[in-house]
Amino acid sequence: MYRINHGADEKFDRFRILIVDDIPDNIQVLAGILGAGYEISFATNGPQALDMVCKNVPDLILLDVMMPDMDGFAVLKALQQNPTTCDIPVIFVTAHQGNEAETTALEAGAVDFIPKPINPSVARARVSIHARLVRRTHALQELSQRYKKMADNFRELSIHDGLTGLYNRHYLVSLLGKEIARAQREKQPLSLAMLDIDHFKKINDVYGHARGDAVLAAIGKLIQGRIRKSDTAFRYGGEEFMLVLPNTLLADAHFLCEGIREMIATQIVGGMDRQYVKVSIGIAQLGMEDDSGEETIHRADLALYQAKNKGRNRVEVSPSVPFYPALSTATGTRGANAHISS
Repeated sequence: MYRINHGADEKFDRFRILIVDDIPDNIQVLAGILGAGYEISFATNGPQALDMVCKNVPDLILLDVMMPDMDGFAVLKALQQNPTTCDIPVIFVTAHQGNEAETTALEAGAVDFIPKPINPSVARARVSIHARLVRRTHALQELSQRYKKMADNFRELSIHDGLTGLYNRHYLVSLLGKEIARAQREKQPLSLAMLDIDHFKKINDVYGHARGDAVLAAIGKLIQGRIRKSDTAFRYGGEEFMLVLPNTLLADAHFLCEGIREMIATQIVGGMDRQYVKVSIGIAQLGMEDDSGEETIHRADLALYQAKNKGRNRVEVSPSVPFYPALSTATGTRGANAHISS
């Protein structure tokens, strides 16, 4: 590699230029004209240039047109056909002069044209202009990537509950609509479960809101560790949680929720003794094609209300669910052991 980088121009530090010319003296002259501040490599024929570019992509290529075996136009075409190299700016350097030669070069895809014999001031100015353009393009690409990453982060924050890490109620509306449409289209069962922490106000009043938050976070983690990847858990609001369970009949949903209830009742949750943290759960299943998410949630809420009335710390199933006929006698799609965590 022939390199000129004496630090004379910091704004071009590490800017990589590949000079391609079959005459080494021409390379030497052009490199001397450009002076310090660029990192320069060179190739003396087209195949060598293409091999070098694939190994170390330059920021700019100064390409001689008239070369034996593979001329500059053939090299440029090969660069354009490679997704990795197609965006590298190329300046043609050629003894052909005049508007027609320049037009031909630009129509082929070159970004600029430097005629021979080379005028040092013109060569330096044109390379400097394109170096700035390349750097600004890179800066804009980096800025775009940062903004995209920020937008992705904001989106994740907007659909997640900050305390539990589960999805929030806002995202439930969007996801539930999609799951209902799929269940009705494929004639597959869909169950919803609504979970509420029993006597949660007492936990906040006696032990403080910090302890209450710890309980909420711990329950969110326990729920997330119990469900399948195809299931989705939400913090519905306050001390309430919601589970959306695709391809799940009531019997399987009941098995899952009973396991969650028992797990919470027998563990130390959020630093609270096991006797203080219990949950009640209501379950409902999506019904006929005219059923909606609101109606199914309402039935799950009624089942939860029954669980509360029957003494709390229990699971209740909605008493009236309009099954699809094809599912009314089904034995289940996921199996009773599908929810047992490893």
